[in-house]
Amino acid sequence: MRTLTLFLISFFFGSLTQLSAKTFEGRYDMRLSGDGEQVEISLWVKDGSMKMKVAGRDAGMGEMIMREGMRKMLMIMPGQRMYMEMDIPLENIIQDAPEEGSKDFPFRKTGNSRTILGMKAQEFVFEEDNEKMTIWATEELGSMPFANNPFLQGWSEALRRMTGLDAFFPLETSGTENGREAYKMTVTKVEKMKLEDSFFDPPEGFMKMTLPAGMGGFLPGGR
Repeated sequence: MRTLTLFLISFFFGSLTQLSAKTFEGRYDMRLSGDGEQVEISLWVKDGSMKMKVAGRDAGMGEMIMREGMRKMLMIMPGQRMYMEMDIPLENIIQDAPEEGSKDFPFRKTGNSRTILGMKAQEFVFEEDNEKMTIWATEELGSMPFANNPFLQGWSEALRRMTGLDAFFPLETSGTENGREAYKMTVTKVEKMKLEDSFFDPPEGFMKMTLPAGMGGFLPGGR
């Protein structure tokens, strides 16, 4: 599942952001299901920033913000009026994109299409051993604008060659293991809107927390 996992990372960290000058800005809602559980998530995205809120999540957990080209992650904790900021070491997560046609690049465009939320979506399939991931993506919204990071550029170019698309927005993603569905992501609502950069700042008055190296607790810090 290593290659499919990398594909998932690349999609949600914006490996396709370099495909087109046209990128999506606004809000979209999605439903995630797997292991007998289901969650509803709202996401607001702009350039290299994202805010995510999970419906029904305990107030102490709050929401997550990713910014600075997805290099920084902020965990907001409204119950404590605090937030924690962490670096995301993409260089340790993203591996080099495999060459086209190699066994480590099990990607193909099926040629199938269907309408999702009034938009034409095309089907892409990734297969590895007994596991399979299917993505239905549209060009009509622009590309996912999650990142502008050099560690993702190799995947960007590789996926551009494979898809032949100048914009790529996944509307539905599902995975199967041994023929049984393991997970599914479905976009349920899309709304284009302008978002101010400040929308991705931590709430005013919240205290920043840091995790000291080698320690298991959090210590308050300054904003």
